[in-house]
Amino acid sequence: MRLILLLTALLAFQSATATEFDETKALAEQGVASAQSYLGFNYRTGEGVPKNNIRAYVWWSMAKTQGHAKAATDIDKLKPKMTPQQIADGQALAAKCYESNYKDCD
Repeated sequence: MRLILLLTALLAFQSATATEFDETKALAEQGVASAQSYLGFNYRTGEGVPKNNIRAYVWWSMAKTQGHAKAATDIDKLKPKMTPQQIADGQALAAKCYESNYKDCD
């Protein structure tokens, strides 16, 4: 019985996290800097999505471009943990994301 309750709670948490991520991504794609910064956090920590430093870099770059101070700090902390190739990939994807008005960021 406890196992069933635990599994039910875990599934509910994953569903809520996925829903929250989808809502945040929709706002980020509308250009909301705080949502973009939060997506960076999600990708950096693996909250609601698989960890991905390149995507964290992209979304923090989008928010930083709009003057989001926390995103600027977070991207500066992330860079030393990335390889030069990952940074180059992040910059290329960030440019593509920006040029597509936040629609082609994955």
